[in-house]
Formats: sequence, C-alpha cells, structure tokens
Amino acid sequence: MNNVSLTLAGALALTSGVAVAQQPSRNVVPFNGEVVYGGVINAVTGKIAPASQNFGLDLGEPIYTNTAVPAQGSFFSNIGLDKIIDEGRIPSTTSPDVVGTQDSYDLSSFSLQYVTDATDPSLGGTGITIEIELFESYAACAIPDATTPPLAVLTLAGLPGSTTGGLAGFIFDVDISGLNITMAADGDGVYSDGTSDLFGWSFAVTDTADATASGPFIRGDPDFQPEGDATVFQMPGAAAGTGLSTLDLNGRDNDDGTTQCSFFGGYPANVFASYGIILRSALDDGTVGTTICDGVANSTGVGATLSSLGDLSAAANALTLDVTDLPLSVMGYFIVSQDSIVVMNPGGSAGNICIASTSIGRYTGDVLNSGMGGAVSFSPDLMAIPFNAGGGMGGTSAAMAGDTYNFQFWYRDVDGMGMPTNNFSSALSLTFE
Repeated sequence: MNNVSLTLAGALALTSGVAVAQQPSRNVVPFNGEVVYGGVINAVTGKIAPASQNFGLDLGEPIYTNTAVPAQGSFFSNIGLDKIIDEGRIPSTTSPDVVGTQDSYDLSSFSLQYVTDATDPSLGGTGITIEIELFESYAACAIPDATTPPLAVLTLAGLPGSTTGGLAGFIFDVDISGLNITMAADGDGVYSDGTSDLFGWSFAVTDTADATASGPFIRGDPDFQPEGDATVFQMPGAAAGTGLSTLDLNGRDNDDGTTQCSFFGGYPANVFASYGIILRSALDDGTVGTTICDGVANSTGVGATLSSLGDLSAAANALTLDVTDLPLSVMGYFIVSQDSIVVMNPGGSAGNICIASTSIGRYTGDVLNSGMGGAVSFSPDLMAIPFNAGGGMGGTSAAMAGDTYNFQFWYRDVDGMGMPTNNFSSALSLTFE
C-alpha cells in the first residue's frame, strides 16, 4: 500500500497534441470542508511520512503556485477514469513580467491536492490511485499523444480516503528529488509570447475504489490573487497565489475515447478553471566553491562570511567574491594561495588565517571598505592572481583548468576594549575548470 510506480520518458517535443472545441464543464462539486495535510510521499520508496516526521525537510522553493481559493470552494469530480490536463508557466530569465532565476529547473517536489469519498484504507478500503503526468511544453487545451510524451508519469496508489462516508480533502507533498526531473522554463528555456511558453500537467484517478466522487481542487483567482504570487519570484511567503499564465481552460481526455476543451465560464459562478498544485525546485543559487574554515567572531558578534558567485571556468574569468557580516566601514583586502594551512591568531590577530603559505598573494592594490552595509564585493582577475615568490619578489599567475585557489578577506577591527586588531573572513576553495 502507498507504493509509487514511475515511468520516465524523454523530453517533450515543443508541440502538444490536438486542441479541441471549448465546452462548459459540468463536473464541479462544492467543497468547503476540512482539508487534511497528510505529509510527504517519497516518490522513490513510495512511503508516506506524516507531517510530524517532516520537520526541517527541504522540499525546495516554489516556482509555480496555484493555491488561491475562489469565492466558492469546489473540486472537479473526475470519477470516470478521465484525464484532465492543465497548464501554467514557469518563468525563465528572459520572462518580461515575473522574471525567473534560471532557464531550467530541477524539480524537487509538488503538492498533490484532492477530494474523495472513497473509503479510507484504515476502514478496510483500498484507497484511490492517482496518476500525475508532467509536460515540459504544452499548448493550452491540447490532448497529448504519442508524439508528445511526458517528462514523467507518477502513479500514487492506496492514497487515503474518507473515514466518515462523506467527502474528505487532502494535501500531500510528493518528494521527487530522487528522480532527476529537469523542466525547461517557458517551455524551451526562452520566453516567446506567453501563450507558447506553457508547461502542462495531468490528473487522472486510475482506481476509484468505491468512490462516487474524486478529483482535484479547483484553484486560482487572478482577480484577487495575482498570477505568479507565492513563488520564489514574486511575493515569496505569500499565503496563496494564482499560477502564472494559467488559463480558464483545461483539456480533457475521456475514458470513452472522446476529448474536449473545458472551461468553467460562470458555472458555477466565480470559479476559475484551473487546478491546485505547487511545483518546487532545489534552486541553483549560483554560488560556487567550498568553505574550508569559518570566520572567527568579530566586533559584530559573528564571523565574516565569504561566498562566491559566477563561473568556475578559468577562461571565462567571471568570478565575484562577496563578504558579509563585516564591521561597518572597515578596510581590508583579499589574500589568495594554493595552500590550506591554518595558523591561529597570526601576529596577535583576533582571527585565523586558513590559507597560510610562503607564496601567499595579497590584493594590496584593491583595498576595500565595508561601508554602512558591512559587506564588500570583488571580482579578481583570474589571469593575474598575485603570489609571493620570496625575497620580496612578487608576481602574478593565470588560473588554469584544474587549478585550485583559496581566498580569504583580511580586515581591520577593534577588540572588546576598543583597541585596534584585525580578523579574517571564512576561507573559500575554488577549483577551476
């Protein structure tokens, strides 16, 4: 019970099936009852971990959120083993409105939101089975066929049902981080016109058990919850949002072989024809390098932290070093070496140098001031990394693929008695490609 079977397919082509004429939908069922959060389903093991066991679990950041509740709570009863296909948009870096941070995203989890009156397994029922498909590129209201395979098919079996005989609502997070599913933003990684940049996802109840009504929540209210809200891109932390570019349409592939394009157009009033889901990604924050030691606490009470953004390609020469948590308006400069020798409190310093070397290089020509933000930023020239040749002689060298260089920031400070001292940030090791 509660097993997850998977079928992974190749990348989806940029066309999607055959669109059909629009028809009003008549499968809307009101639901304003209690919704239970059931925990996390691991898509690799098939196990459900209840909410009490998921404290601190990182499911990723929301990149598509369609959770806004319309004026009338309802769900779409998809009891006839039909498949419904909905759409939305995940923004790329070229998106003109809600701007993405990447041009493709590694999917880490999604929310499964459904209502059913199937008998719960705890009462001897088998629970319902739901199949979810993910499409990288999708034309609104199209019916995917063999030429447009999904990125992934997930079958979630033995899901909980009702313990009262009435309707019961559930939300689960499905952890798909172990499946290596990557979805291009804006359909193909580049924004085009907003209508050909959609992704798609389908919902089908493939085993209804003894249910007479089962299906996904209807979500989305663009008049009151802006499109794109409650994602990492726009209004992060908001309680709810309407999915970016989701439409008042959905495709339907019926079990009897017929297809239709459904809209809700006033039936019932104020219901937006879109379905509840959150897609999340373990976002690449652009940082590179490995911290090899932490900074000792300075006069701010914490240690200064060095991080790096950019490209590890030596030839690209596109690296930025950032230091935060510095005292305000202090001077300092970066040091660099290919060694990682730790010397504690050198020369009476309040901090530790972690990259000590006889050939250590100093960026003395690039003295920086932390200003009122207590931070500095510096882009070293990787074609001219300083080093000490000994005997007072210095020079520069160019980073090559395979070379490892370690950086630290050396800065002035005062001790607890107000006397001048100095300190070091954390140290960062970078291996160039």
